[in-house]
Amino acid sequence: MGLLTATQIKAIVSIEAALDPSFFTLNIDYAQEKYLKPLLTADLYDAYVLTPLDYPDLMPLINEALAYLVAFISYEKDLERNISNQGVMENSTQYSKSATESAVTRVLAKIKQREFDAMEKLGCFLIDNYLDYPLFDKELIYYNPNFNRFFIL
Repeated sequence: MGLLTATQIKAIVSIEAALDPSFFTLNIDYAQEKYLKPLLTADLYDAYVLTPLDYPDLMPLINEALAYLVAFISYEKDLERNISNQGVMENSTQYSKSATESAVTRVLAKIKQREFDAMEKLGCFLIDNYLDYPLFDKELIYYNPNFNRFFIL
């Protein structure tokens, strides 16, 4: 069960009105299990999934982190392919043109940095406040944002 809906994710990560929120739907559960669960550690994650309202201090941190996780996974998978019949488009004037590969790479890098920052913020919050979250095991916290950058909080 997704902790956020695709519409909530869109509201956090995109101001583009034309972006269909369903673009994110397929990656919500994957992002939670693959990246969010190891950061929260299993017991806290399981408790949060059942009763997120019991964790009001964590909720905004988790929502931001999960939104950017899902966005990056979705964009990485789909921006490299054609989103429209003309590919990814840039609208800098009244005329549209196809975006360059470097422009797509820059967008992915920005989303990845926001995802990394949100996950780091969440992890540091949990470590700094571990006494307030007895289900969190700070010895088991783990986050590997990609294969090129290994990160243990």
